Amino acid sequence: MTAVLTDTVPDIGIRVSGFYSGPPGSVNGGWAAGLAAGLLTGPDTAAGTPVEVTLRAPVPVGAPITGRRAGECAFLVDAAGATLAKAAFATGIAPAP
Repeated sequence: MTAVLTDTVPDIGIRVSGFYSGPPGSVNGGWAAGLAAGLLTGPDTAAGTPVEVTLRAPVPVGAPITGRRAGECAFLVDAAGATLAKAAFATGIAPAP
């Protein structure tokens, strides 16, 4: 089994500080998207590789969430197992310059 090096450690409980709050009670969307994208990218990912993140539900401030990775996708899930965000390598998008 090959280890996957990412910026974010999968399957670790996460609680996002209110410092990163966006709409009342939830995490700023850009910050949540970056957290999900970090589950896919790491030191072996080419700079500028596009990642598409879909926010499916607000990521709550201070509540436990978990980052999970499955193949070419990564997810942020809440304590009940509901998907809050999904990240995948984007296809058809040119890498950033």
